[in-house]
Amino acid sequence: MEDALTVAVRALIHEETRQLRTEIEKLRRTLGTPPALPKDEGADGDDDLSGMPKIMTTEMLAGQFPELSRRTLEDWRTKGVGPMSVKADNARRVYYLKSDVIAWIMANRD
Repeated sequence: MEDALTVAVRALIHEETRQLRTEIEKLRRTLGTPPALPKDEGADGDDDLSGMPKIMTTEMLAGQFPELSRRTLEDWRTKGVGPMSVKADNARRVYYLKSDVIAWIMANRD
């Protein structure tokens, strides 16, 4: 049987996927072609995000980007400017979904 955290994370991923599919369909109807999306885990490996886990702690996310520290991510989270996060383990541990990190990167790129 799955624990509550696993069930909650699966529900979040399912909802995020549903919302993304809806947005892509709207764009397809409007533009006629889908937008270019970053490659996902399991791709041919030539993108920087191919090895990123689907669910990460703050420490794991900081490890994916050498220019970011754990403290910077914590500051961004408290200010509401970083990637969306999910608190669990009685609000002691913070998790980031790969899809949220990618969405945040795409929204904040130059």
